[in-house]
Amino acid sequence: MNERTDLELLLGTHRGDSNAAALLWERFGPRLLGVALALLGDRDRAEDAVQQALFGVLRASHSDLSRVADAAAYLIASVRNAAVNEIRNAERRRARDRTAGSLGAPGPGAAGPPSRPAGMESIDTLVGALPDEQREVVALRHAAGLTFDQIGWCLGISRNTAASRHRLAVASIRRALGAPPSTTEVAHAR
Repeated sequence: MNERTDLELLLGTHRGDSNAAALLWERFGPRLLGVALALLGDRDRAEDAVQQALFGVLRASHSDLSRVADAAAYLIASVRNAAVNEIRNAERRRARDRTAGSLGAPGPGAAGPPSRPAGMESIDTLVGALPDEQREVVALRHAAGLTFDQIGWCLGISRNTAASRHRLAVASIRRALGAPPSTTEVAHAR
């Protein structure tokens, strides 16, 4: 029996084929959740972002989905967009809460995000401290396993820009860990 392509699964899911949806989830679910988790840092919010992205498949038009060249990149870009929207919404909520707090009424969740345990910094912490554009590239490269071409498509940047952001992120993490610079970093420093 022929294995269904990613695009066939995407289109089948759009049509309401529960088998296609199950296979699509089996094929991409962990990667999609990994990207969302890397961007959001919270499993519940990550699951919400993945759910929003998959609902987007159901809401999309058949003609738009049939023109998708790379189903993996499409799904991961959808999750990334849902995660970015969640980050923006959370920032708006925090700003509202701060405004309400300055008026004398503490807003819900005004205490801020929970603090991480003290101790040695983990890779997750270091990745979380990267600038947004570098953190996104790292998440798409390592959590989703995308190529720099696919990352470029997802983010609307060139392949070279994606690779450069990745290189900068890795160099930053290596420095934070006290690792010696790589030969690529030494070459770029000259």
